[in-house]
Amino acid sequence: MDDVLWPVSAKAVIVRDGAVLLGRNDRGEWELPGGRVEAEEEPADAVVREVAEETGLRVAVTAPLGVRLLEVLPGRSVLIAAYACAIAEDRELVVSSEHEALQWHAIADLEGLPLPQVYRDLVALRAAPGVDPAGRRPGARPTTSTEGPHRQLDQRASPALWGRLVAAVFALPDVEEGRSQVSPISSRAVFLTDREVERSPETSLAPGRRLEPVHLHGVDDTSVHLCLPAERGRALVDLGWAEPHQYEDFGTEFMVYGPRTDAELGVVLAIVRESIEFARGA
Repeated sequence: MDDVLWPVSAKAVIVRDGAVLLGRNDRGEWELPGGRVEAEEEPADAVVREVAEETGLRVAVTAPLGVRLLEVLPGRSVLIAAYACAIAEDRELVVSSEHEALQWHAIADLEGLPLPQVYRDLVALRAAPGVDPAGRRPGARPTTSTEGPHRQLDQRASPALWGRLVAAVFALPDVEEGRSQVSPISSRAVFLTDREVERSPETSLAPGRRLEPVHLHGVDDTSVHLCLPAERGRALVDLGWAEPHQYEDFGTEFMVYGPRTDAELGVVLAIVRESIEFARGA
């Protein structure tokens, strides 16, 4: 791999009981376990080897989580090949020379931890319901309105976190922002540039008009209304991420609660993607 533009590092996202395993490096940052992929070695094999060397754990790869570019130092970047891993043989953690410490960190409490954003995003992706069916939303449900516009009344996203979610949603492929056709003026509608007409009424929040599979409410609310297959939506309700829309017509309309942490932002973004794919018929 000497001719690649960036060195490749295989990293493991290992989640157990709502916590992710992280190592603290000599820069004082926390990072995912894993390391350099050797010549002629497959990244999925490398991550199993590196985790064993760095932590003493034996793991099995359960799913690829994609590739990210991480700037570890100014002017020095590494290509991260990330994998969701399960513990195949539970052993006592052994700290290698690669880290100063190893620790299980609750995913719900990662905010404020010196953890690069690339790793936060990967942990959030691993914790998303579509990747980890056991990914239950921590804590009690927020309070929501029972009359008038369907709103989230507490446990809202911070303005900064909400802004990041909005930016991420409208950076998705073939998506554009517009004014909602059915929600208050502060709401932002998600329209699709590759499909304007609904394939069936239950895929849109505005049946009979331009296809609107999702809209995001304002910063004084921070919830999201969207359409999902009824069974999938009910599963998210059971996991604590959502509730049925109080004015539902087809049983496919749901409110997804605003994210409180970086990890929850990744979950909500993943659910929005599911809604968009449902609208497209993918």
